[in-house]
Amino acid sequence: MSQIFSPHPVVRLPYSSRLIEQYSDVHSIASAECHHTVLPDQDAICLGISQSAISKYDATNTGRLLFSFPLPPTTTVSAVLAIGSIIYAAISDRHQKYLIVIEDDKELVRKAVDFEVFDLLNVSGNPLVVSSSGFVYLYSHLLKSLLWSAKYKASRSTMFAHHIPTLPSNLPSCPFGALLIVTARTDKTAASYEVRLLGLLDEGVLLVHSVQLPSENSASFFFTGSSLYHVIPKKCCLQSYPIEQNLGLAKTFDLTDSLRSEIYSFLPLNDDHVLICTESKFFLINTEYETLLTTLPCSNPIILKAVLNTAPNSFTVVGIEVSGKDSSSSLEVVSFDIRVEQPNLLSMVGKSIYGANIEYPQSMGIGELPLRRAVDYNALSNQIMAHINQSSSQFTYIISDLKQLAQAKDVASWEIRLVPYMAAVNDWRSLSDDVSEVIIDHSMLLFKPGKSRELSTSFVSAVLDLILTVKNDITCLIDKTFVPEKTLTFLLTHPLFPTHKYPAILSAFSTHTQLLWQAAITCNSIPCYDLMPALEHESDDIFKDVFVRLNEEYRNSLVVYWLNELFDSEQITKFIIRATSLEIPLENLIPYIDAAGLLSLDKKVIDQLNDLVDSQIEICDEAWKTSQEVQEIIRRMDYNKKSSMKTESSGVRIIAEEELEGAKVNQFLTLGKTAHHDSSDVKGKLISHGQEISRRVGIYSVDKLVWPSN
Repeated sequence: MSQIFSPHPVVRLPYSSRLIEQYSDVHSIASAECHHTVLPDQDAICLGISQSAISKYDATNTGRLLFSFPLPPTTTVSAVLAIGSIIYAAISDRHQKYLIVIEDDKELVRKAVDFEVFDLLNVSGNPLVVSSSGFVYLYSHLLKSLLWSAKYKASRSTMFAHHIPTLPSNLPSCPFGALLIVTARTDKTAASYEVRLLGLLDEGVLLVHSVQLPSENSASFFFTGSSLYHVIPKKCCLQSYPIEQNLGLAKTFDLTDSLRSEIYSFLPLNDDHVLICTESKFFLINTEYETLLTTLPCSNPIILKAVLNTAPNSFTVVGIEVSGKDSSSSLEVVSFDIRVEQPNLLSMVGKSIYGANIEYPQSMGIGELPLRRAVDYNALSNQIMAHINQSSSQFTYIISDLKQLAQAKDVASWEIRLVPYMAAVNDWRSLSDDVSEVIIDHSMLLFKPGKSRELSTSFVSAVLDLILTVKNDITCLIDKTFVPEKTLTFLLTHPLFPTHKYPAILSAFSTHTQLLWQAAITCNSIPCYDLMPALEHESDDIFKDVFVRLNEEYRNSLVVYWLNELFDSEQITKFIIRATSLEIPLENLIPYIDAAGLLSLDKKVIDQLNDLVDSQIEICDEAWKTSQEVQEIIRRMDYNKKSSMKTESSGVRIIAEEELEGAKVNQFLTLGKTAHHDSSDVKGKLISHGQEISRRVGIYSVDKLVWPSN
């Protein structure tokens, strides 16, 4: 199981008040003060700390200092690169810029350059210098000579640079791999990112692909596996651009529901795993299956800087912990270990479907990150089939036991074993020997999503085949000597009950009132013609529930059709009379009246229908009067209609009075806004004169229509 261990301190960074004024956020402060590189062959981390030193720390021994190369207090570090025991660094001192070479705390080479360095990359043992101004320079060992230089993009600022040692087979072959560059352009009309894949040749670069990406504020990039990931912190989402697909957008997955806060920093651990840090928590994500593996709370946000693969599936991560804000902030280099489980297709599917922190996917839940990546469906199918076969063998064992009990007509033993098993109260084998103390609680008889055991359709059908017998397309029977009512009650509430396999299922329970009632209420997808015969049952409870279900689930035209097909007018009239005696609302009887016809109804029913029609007419009459009043209020509120009225019309006079009254109201509303009338005065007048307010100007609410006293 994947695990993130708590961070421990390595070294405290110097803090500069000049940097506080120059950089407004802790991201810039940290990146300006510390650049890193990894020495995997020595299990060490090299940090270039501005205004301090270039130091090497033991990553496996709680940050033991191996050596330190001091820097003047005016020096800033732009980039650091380690190739074997040699360390290359880009520094600037006042207005001078240098590339330096260090070995065992001794400076070997110092070379002045006239450009600002963005990053240093290792290309086949030689340092590749990426400038911020759109050029790349490949130097030989120890900067002895410049092998070649090339321009990758002018008038753009570099956002991200990464060396890819080997390109996919569908791309051109390049002896030194490729350079992935992301640049940004901002002008008055547009802002965008450009991603360029440059093949590195013996004497220059070859443009392989170039794509434009929409820009986002504070967006960042990282490369892992064979894809460039575009991180948008404010939207809390990742977008991937595989190089084998010509850097086209492959997918976007939203992390908001899982992270619930803005991404603070991120770091790819290897080709399949990325560590994300927010202000309060770490998140370890598998990028192959896009699944959240584990989390860890953190007291302070950490800017993740470097990762070291210390052992198989184990990593040491180095970052900068930022505590406090503004002038009270402190920066400290910390390191912590991460153990990652081996990716497994079935386990990743389980985590995605059933929950990121659940070890066994047999339990229910919803994953924090859905499985969206295209996977090897052959491998997935093989693993899932193996899992299904294992489950099927267990189901076969259970069905075999149940078949013996059914043949022996042992209802009690059947129920005591099967019902607790389906309700996920007990395991089947635990009940095979002693069932004397097992008590079936009423709560076990109803299927509960997320709590009852997950059953397959084949298992449910196999159980029902031991109880029910299908004679033909229209007949289903039950053995009167073997009726496990508790089992049937549970299955009749189960969403996987195969109603289509058992025609006229309600007729099979005609002599078992409790089961008939349960089926009429909860059995899924019962055809209208199978449900209607239950209207003739002597139980009023069953009649009412069937009547309600027919009214709610089926169209009136379908109910009318099957009433005429299955019953005559006399039987339908009896349904209507029975429904009225049970105080079922008459508006629900319309399909039955349509089927029976008014002439078939007796005087009592017709009188009740007449009363219903009269009450509906009264309701319509009241609604018409209300609508007329509303229209009049709307007309009076619309002062624009004044121009369309005749000058002698009384409407003109009424509108003029309303305008005058409105002006007085607006004048009074200034009370409480001047020095002579405070808000308490307004409130007092509201209380004392609220009932004397004219209601003719409906556009104002009562609490505003306060008239001043003389």
